[in-house]
Amino acid sequence: MKQKKKKPAKIAKLPLTSREFSALKHAAMEFTKEQIAAKVSMSSHTVDWDLRMIRQKLGVQSITGAVHQAWKAGIFTKENC
Repeated sequence: MKQKKKKPAKIAKLPLTSREFSALKHAAMEFTKEQIAAKVSMSSHTVDWDLRMIRQKLGVQSITGAVHQAWKAGIFTKENC
């Protein structure tokens, strides 16, 4: 019986920017938008925008879904988190 090869997950339409990656990484650690903003020295509105763009790029409805897809797609690895 021949095993099917797993197809790579077709996830991100565009790669995440370093700022988006940082926001998603902090969101994965359960920081609020305001806490993320303070940590990375930007406004909470900018963080909100970045998180919206991440959800759009990953094709998900929530940050929880975005974190899951980031692991699934290899965006998050043991080395970069």
